[in-house]
Amino acid sequence: PTFADPNCSSCGQGMGDFEVDYQDTSADFWPIVAAIDPVAVVTCSRTNALNAWEVEMNSVNFLSWVSDYTAPFLPTPTPPDASVPGNFVRQSTLPMQQILNAVGSSGLPLNAFIDQTDSGNFLSGYMAYHGMWYQSLHAAASDPTRCISAGHIHVGPNIAWNTAIEGTKVTLRTVTTHLDSILAAPGGGDVNVDGLVNVLDLLGVVAAWGVCPAPPIHCPADVDHNGSVNILDLLFVVSHWGS
Repeated sequence: PTFADPNCSSCGQGMGDFEVDYQDTSADFWPIVAAIDPVAVVTCSRTNALNAWEVEMNSVNFLSWVSDYTAPFLPTPTPPDASVPGNFVRQSTLPMQQILNAVGSSGLPLNAFIDQTDSGNFLSGYMAYHGMWYQSLHAAASDPTRCISAGHIHVGPNIAWNTAIEGTKVTLRTVTTHLDSILAAPGGGDVNVDGLVNVLDLLGVVAAWGVCPAPPIHCPADVDHNGSVNILDLLFVVSHWGS
């Protein structure tokens, strides 16, 4: 969101996307991930811990939340995620230690550490939970909209804008390297990225038929990279069977 005073200490709800409001945050989040089908999600929010680059290990489907600024003051529903019990803990799938190592060796004046408690029961924790929740829904290797990593970073209020931007770049490069180590190179017919080309990959192409997003967003089932999923992709998989 934006704030009338960008250097505020008690900032309130703000204006625009991802306001400090439960309903607004959720209403903004779900359409964005539905449109993008992200392979990773890194959510961020402010913390009071000065120069902290605080990588959160846990987010919680809390039964009890701190009130926001506009009625309804609590998440609707509470707890947000009906698929798991209240107070269920989801864990970050970001390469947390690698992020710490990269930020620590960058020379940036950031205090990077892993918080092993939770990301809180206000809007920060709510946003963190949304990212990890989305990743869990799309974690399967056979999912054409597979999401491999998600997690949350709390950013300290004493960090200068330019430093925060550079810290974000370091973090995203680290996450990208992590994704490259998991994902197979595009092509080869391995749609579900399990290291084999077999009937599961054929099923992956069929499942994505007419569903995959258009370029420039990459669709794993578009194995011949022609911008659509069709019979040519099935033939491509067959031709690489057993490779």
